[in-house]
Amino acid sequence: MTFFEELRNKKEEEFKQNTGLNLWELTDIEAHIASNTIETFVYSRDKAYFDDSNLYIIADSTVLASYELNSIKELTRTSYISNDKRIWKLVIDDTYKKQEFKLIPFKNLTTVNFSLFLDKVAENEDSLVNSEFIF
Repeated sequence: MTFFEELRNKKEEEFKQNTGLNLWELTDIEAHIASNTIETFVYSRDKAYFDDSNLYIIADSTVLASYELNSIKELTRTSYISNDKRIWKLVIDDTYKKQEFKLIPFKNLTTVNFSLFLDKVAENEDSLVNSEFIF
């Protein structure tokens, strides 16, 4: 086994041990996520992952929250920009309360994984997905 295979296996084992999830079955949204203000992006190490049915917010290999994808009611581009990156608004209407998150993709334009997430959320007829470019 090569060094990189060992490193990948170690990362997978640690992730599964800490979260109970299989790292390679999840898709990284490749965006910062925060529930408070824009300032939390500077300090936040939270990452968002999704699979066929759930959205996971994970920090330091610990699952902070898990939401069903069909509980996402809104995923829209805002008119706000931070470091040349568009800020997105994510609204989740969970059974307990309505929560709003801010997402900033890692790159200036959306990544392939972020586009896959948009498509996955758009499959739900009850959710509003607005990915039109705002200039």
